[in-house]
Amino acid sequence: MKKLTLFISIMLLLGISTVSAMEVQATSAMKVDAKPMHMTAEDKEATADMSEEEKKAYMMEKRAEFEALSDEEKEEIKAERKEEMMEKKEEMMEMRDEAKWDVKENRMEAKQNRIDFKDENKDAIDAIKQTLSDEEKDELADLKESFKDASSALREEMRDAEDEEAKEAIKEEMKELVDAYQDDMAELLWDNEQALELLEERMDVHEANKELREKNKEIRSEYRSERKEYVQQYKGAFVKRIGNKLDKIPADKLETALGKIDALIEKIENDSRLSDEAKETKIDAIAALKEIVEERIEAIEEDEDLTEIIDELLE
Repeated sequence: MKKLTLFISIMLLLGISTVSAMEVQATSAMKVDAKPMHMTAEDKEATADMSEEEKKAYMMEKRAEFEALSDEEKEEIKAERKEEMMEKKEEMMEMRDEAKWDVKENRMEAKQNRIDFKDENKDAIDAIKQTLSDEEKDELADLKESFKDASSALREEMRDAEDEEAKEAIKEEMKELVDAYQDDMAELLWDNEQALELLEERMDVHEANKELREKNKEIRSEYRSERKEYVQQYKGAFVKRIGNKLDKIPADKLETALGKIDALIEKIENDSRLSDEAKETKIDAIAALKEIVEERIEAIEEDEDLTEIIDELLE
């Protein structure tokens, strides 16, 4: 009951109603595609160049071979696998902790980059503000709102995209939107050399932070590489349940939720009543939820990266 309560408390913290939270909880307990047997190091080497379907067929065949063995042979293999899984568990826990802190450090560095820029350019920003006409300020404010609306619409399309091809097309649209936004800002400030120089420097900060966000994507991908198929299934199910409910939640509340999610993962890992397979299934589900929250935080920070310079000029 405590696990259910903690899970739902995370959902409520994210602004999701109790009924919807119960639905997401049910999704986290759902059975994903039937799992074959545990993949050993030897199996990983043998399936390295196989597609996901070929790997699944290979492991199902291994399962059939295992079932044909005598009870004594099965127990011997189970003991070997248990030892290997314990070593893997320790490795995964280390990877999880390392990934958690690396992602957090990258986000903190990105935030500090923005703070440093603002502090270092405070006088320049104040001077430029004095040169802007009311009309220019109105146009900048309109540009910011137009960009945020278009960005939000594309992110919603990304959420609903059914395949990688569609997602890649939306990513290209997002890139074009950012480029157009930067060009529009430069056009509005074309006769203000100091403002154009400041804008260029701020876009350099955006690019640096963009690289940090890309690193975080790579870290998450590497951490869940062996569980990718199952995490992705849960993630797809959660996205459908949660929809756009995270869109109006500020980043600080999402950060608080991340702390609770990490605590829930740790609690599951330390629960001696659960089998290793049950732990993996539950952690796959919670890891999927964590990815959704992390990606939403980074989406907020990316938009702020791009619109913050206008906010600073209009303050």
